[in-house]
Amino acid sequence: MDFTQMLEQKRCPICASGHRSRPRVSMRHDEFPEYVTVLAAGMGLSAVDFAERVKSFECNECGCVYLDPYVSLGNRNEMFLRNSPLHQTGLDRFFKSITGQSPPLDCVRVSEFVEGHLGDDLGRYLEVGCPFNGLALHWIRRDKLIEGLSECVASRELYRGRGRRISLQNRANYVQISSQYLARFILWIHLLRHKKSLCGDAPLGRRVSSQPEIFFLPEFSTSQWSYECKALGRSCVELGRSSIGYKVISTGILEDLEDDFFDLAGLFNVLDHSDRPLELIRQVSRKSKIVLISGHRMVDAHLQHRFAIQDDTIPRLAKMCGLECQEIDFPDVELKRRWFLFALSKERILG
Repeated sequence: MDFTQMLEQKRCPICASGHRSRPRVSMRHDEFPEYVTVLAAGMGLSAVDFAERVKSFECNECGCVYLDPYVSLGNRNEMFLRNSPLHQTGLDRFFKSITGQSPPLDCVRVSEFVEGHLGDDLGRYLEVGCPFNGLALHWIRRDKLIEGLSECVASRELYRGRGRRISLQNRANYVQISSQYLARFILWIHLLRHKKSLCGDAPLGRRVSSQPEIFFLPEFSTSQWSYECKALGRSCVELGRSSIGYKVISTGILEDLEDDFFDLAGLFNVLDHSDRPLELIRQVSRKSKIVLISGHRMVDAHLQHRFAIQDDTIPRLAKMCGLECQEIDFPDVELKRRWFLFALSKERILG
């Protein structure tokens, strides 16, 4: 790979507007997480050289900040597949759920909102993107999660790159990382089976009176979530299906459902990784009465993101879609500084 494989991005990757200006706040160039180093190395560049070649622009229509030029989709996918085959954040939340640790504060705040504004009216819930990053874990018993995990470990399949041509180097990287997770899984299952206090009937947090019917929509992303994110030779979709028991649907099935089929949908840390963010909002909001959107603010937006969401981006996108938009505050100051949470709906839902 070389710099010539970076592509110009003259239009906003969210709303496709060509009107742009220099940003109020640029994407972070002061430090380089592993993703940035990986992307740069794939083109034979250092992270510093990579940062100097990409420039930040602000869309005058939706307010997002995006990079031009940037790495092509194919090259991004190859880099993530080669160096980061697992979505660690989602799996770590799954691990914490199994061991009975307190859920993250952002999950607690979302749970409070759901219980306060939906309660027993929550009949169907749609999780989008990563099966373990949102609300699905909130309703599931820990013993059910352990049972699903045990089933996954018992298979002990190795990654075969189904449907893709995977280089030996990629496969070796995957097996090494997967083996580390396998060791953790086996140890935890052993401990949990002999420590019944962690396997009680109570779900992770406070819960609504009854568990909703849970659906999952895989959303292809530049981080390989859903399709290429695999643990123990199984995709996160399969691990989630065996442990959470959700129903997996495709975008085609979603389109065939009646409007407002779901009472609630969750896009948690998904939007700025999607290659069709505005279309995704429009599609999901037609099928769900309320859509919760959460993600990290500009302070955590590094160069591995093709675009970043500013404080006014979600309200602008909601207006483009003809939706009401209300921000839900986090009580924790640091969490509020780093993360946002919005509720989108066809009618105003908060007082």
